[in-house]
Amino acid sequence: MKIRSTEELIDFLGEAIQFRKREMIKIKNQLGIRKESVNSIMGRIAVVFAYAHWEGFIKEAAQAYICYVSSQKKTLSALKKNFQAVCCRKCILSASSVTNKIHHHIKLIETVLDNGNTCYPLDLDAIQTGSNLNSEVRSGPRKLDHTLRWT
Repeated sequence: MKIRSTEELIDFLGEAIQFRKREMIKIKNQLGIRKESVNSIMGRIAVVFAYAHWEGFIKEAAQAYICYVSSQKKTLSALKKNFQAVCCRKCILSASSVTNKIHHHIKLIETVLDNGNTCYPLDLDAIQTGSNLNSEVRSGPRKLDHTLRWT
């Protein structure tokens, strides 16, 4: 996925949501022609289907936005803290999992302190919905950050 401009981002999001809306309309139309007893079961299925589509869109939209921000080639110091964390995530995880190896900790410090003027690619895998759109997904409580701005 390559999204280099605001227009490309808007087009991508429009196409993604349009696809999902078309599928939801098809399901809604199918519900309209079913018998009443089947309709309640299908209605419950449609709720699950709608939720899955919504979660999929949120993940896809967030990944597209990260791709867009990454394509702007901002330096680490020019990014907001949430994107700095995404850039440094692999280094942080590596340093935290190997506590006896000082070179991992040095690499983390160099990344954060010395390389503020370096561009780092953003990790698209940073968006993990975990099949559950709430602030507590498997790893425990997390505060949602609604400030996905990069300037």
